[in-house]
Amino acid sequence: MIDLFSVRSTAIAAAGYDPHRKILLVLYNTGRTYEYHNVPPEIFWEMMSSESKGRFLNHRVLGQYPYKIFRGWDAMDDETGLRTTRARRSQREPAQAGPAGSA
Repeated sequence: MIDLFSVRSTAIAAAGYDPHRKILLVLYNTGRTYEYHNVPPEIFWEMMSSESKGRFLNHRVLGQYPYKIFRGWDAMDDETGLRTTRARRSQREPAQAGPAGSA
């Protein structure tokens, strides 16, 4: 099991790391949890010490490491369903604009 550490971030609620399996586990503020595979330990520690966890994740993890939605502790060793790329917002349906054109 991976210990999760709560973080101050507008995007991330908590993160944890398994050094034996090299899995970074990220619980987003949306409630979704993703596991990122083959992540070196220094990436986890750099993220945890970064001023902006979400920005670090966007630039150093997303699109760099295979990932999948977390489906429970027993499913972490199952690498079926791992994705190597993610659809960026520009590739998905556009977000609806809110007040003053903000997304």
